[in-house]
Formats: sequence, structure tokens, C-alpha cells
Amino acid sequence: QGEGSAREIAGAISEFNQYNEVDVLIVGRGGGSLEDLWAFNEEVVARAIYNSRIPVISAVGHEVDWTIADFTADLRAPTPSAAAELVVRQKDELLSELEHLRLRARSELNNKIKSLNNKLSALKDAYVLKYPLNFIQVYLQRIDGFSHRLRQKSGHILEVNRHRFVHLAEKLEALSPLRVLSRGYSIAFKLPEMKVVTDTSQINVSDRLKTQLKTGSFVSEVISKD
Repeated sequence: QGEGSAREIAGAISEFNQYNEVDVLIVGRGGGSLEDLWAFNEEVVARAIYNSRIPVISAVGHEVDWTIADFTADLRAPTPSAAAELVVRQKDELLSELEHLRLRARSELNNKIKSLNNKLSALKDAYVLKYPLNFIQVYLQRIDGFSHRLRQKSGHILEVNRHRFVHLAEKLEALSPLRVLSRGYSIAFKLPEMKVVTDTSQINVSDRLKTQLKTGSFVSEVISKD
């Protein structure tokens, strides 16, 4: 209070704003006369509170005392002690919350241990772990069964394809020109292009022909044609 107190209050607010560790500011004082509290009505204090990046609680005088600082602050407390109670949590409240967190952590830990024990019990009773040799034997039998069926299937496929191949070979043999020639027929080729002659219109007198027989061939010249 007194002359210059408003500038000191404003300066203190600005100075605290330089520290990152400060979470909240309480601007206040105990009760007094209007003159004692007048510094909190000064414009310089009101602007300092308004411009503060740190939240400000105004706690000036008693509950019935109002100043301009109350209207520019983020929150008004009726007394300085009430402001302290707003920013500092009660010991009983902290202890209660700690106890709650402890019980919650213990419960979650117990549930996790119980879950792991259940999984371990399930694994312990699993057939594969109780009778590993039997488990392996079952799968070996399955592999043998698969191998046997695979061999059967492969043999069947090979046999089917062999029959198909024989059938196609017989068809090719029946259509072979050599089979035709063995029955006394021949094939005539017009020289020099070796074009098969199937009609007399394809040849002229003096043309040279190559005739293919079953065994061997000969070249002749067309003397006449009908």
C-alpha cells in the first residue's frame, strides 16, 4: 500500500511472467481501508493483470471488498487464504487420489497376473505339450497319407496322358503320307517350286515333275497331258 505500490505490483506481475515454472499468480492482500486497497484499482495494475500470460487470481481484502483487479483477473477469490485453497490441493484429497491410483494399479496388476496364469494353465494342459510324440506321430501319418495320395494321383495322370499320346500317334500314323504311299500311290511335285500337283491344269507340256514313291523318287518331263 502507499505511494508507488501500484507500480510495484505491476512490475512484480511482469517479472513473474518471465519464468516458465510459474503456473498461477495470486495478486492480493489482507483486508484494509479503501485507501489501503486503492493500488488494486490503478490502471497500471489492471493492465498488468490483463496482459499476464500466466493465469491470475485476484484476492484483495475481504469478501465484501471489490477492486478493478477483480474484473481483469482470470478468477476472483474472496480472501487470500481462499485463493491459496483454490490453487493448492488439500492433503486429504491428494492422499485419497494416491490411494485410488494404488488400488487401481494393484487391481490391474492382479488381473494381468490372473490372465497370464490362465494362459499358462491352458498351455500346460494342451495336448501337444502333454503328448508331443503322439502329436508328431499324427502329423507324420498325415504326411504319409498325403504322399500316398499324391503318388496315386501322379500315376493316374501319367497313365491318362500316355493313352492320349498313343491315340494321337495312331491318328498321325493313319494320316501320314507314307501310309498312303505304301498302298501304291505316289505324289507329284512341280519343279522347281516343289508344288504338289493335284490336277493337270497345274502343269504344261515340257514341265519337269518329281514323283515321290514309297521308297525313292524320280524326275520326269511332261510330254503330253489330257
